[in-house]
Amino acid sequence: MQSSSMQEKRPVSLADQERIADELEKSLHEKDILAAKEVMMIGTTLDVLPVTEYEGEKIGDGKVGFISQTLRRYLHEDMK
Repeated sequence: MQSSSMQEKRPVSLADQERIADELEKSLHEKDILAAKEVMMIGTTLDVLPVTEYEGEKIGDGKVGFISQTLRRYLHEDMK
């Protein structure tokens, strides 16, 4: 993920601050996505969008993960 705007960088900052994820920003290849336990997209209009399936294959257990749920909650609380 490449973050450019402040709104896109805020979730990464919150994740680091709350120590809920080790690595949120990196260049991804298709094999990384398919091997991941959890994938999310972060953007200005997306907030935090969990990705549970890619090319018909489940990512992790196919459910929204803890980090996505927690990060989305922190972001919404932070924007109040």
